[in-house]
Amino acid sequence: MKIRGILALTLVLGALLSPAVQAEAPRARVDVLTQDFGRVLQGDRLTREFTLANDGDAPLVIERLEISEPGVRARFARTLPPGRTGKITFEWDTARAPLDGRFEAQVFLNDPATPVITLVLQGVITPPIEILPLPAVFTSSFVGERVERELTITNHAERDLTVHGIELQ
Repeated sequence: MKIRGILALTLVLGALLSPAVQAEAPRARVDVLTQDFGRVLQGDRLTREFTLANDGDAPLVIERLEISEPGVRARFARTLPPGRTGKITFEWDTARAPLDGRFEAQVFLNDPATPVITLVLQGVITPPIEILPLPAVFTSSFVGERVERELTITNHAERDLTVHGIELQ
C-alpha cells in the first residue's frame, strides 16, 4: 500500500513537472536594441525600424508603448504569432527634438520572462544655423575703448544664408 502511494505521488509530480504539461508562453527577442542614425538636420523626418521576434509557442502581445520624446509616432502589429517576426516602425519629426537626438521607447509585452524591452534611437541633430560660441555675445568696455568679439556662423541648410547687418545695443 505504501509503495502504491509513493508510485502515485511520483507519477503526479512527474506529470506536473514535464514540459508537455507546462503552459505555453511567448518569448520576445530583439537583436538590435539601439540604433544610431548619425547626423541629421533639425526638422528632418526620420523613419527607423526595429525587428521583434516571437520565439515562444504562444502569441506575443504588445500591450502598450511609452515614448520619451514628443514628435515620435510608432506603427506595429499588436499581436505576433509564435515563430514570426514583426517590425516596430518609428517616425520622428526632429523639428523640436533635443540636439542630443535621443529617445527611448519602452515596449510592454505579455512575455513573462521579458515584460519590458527598451528600444533606443540616437544620433546628433544639427540646427540649420549655428552661432558659436553662443547665440548672444556679451561684452563690456569703457567709452572710446575698442572691443572685438568673434562669432562663427555656420549654415547647415541647403540654401544660402545672407547676413544683412549686425545691431549693437
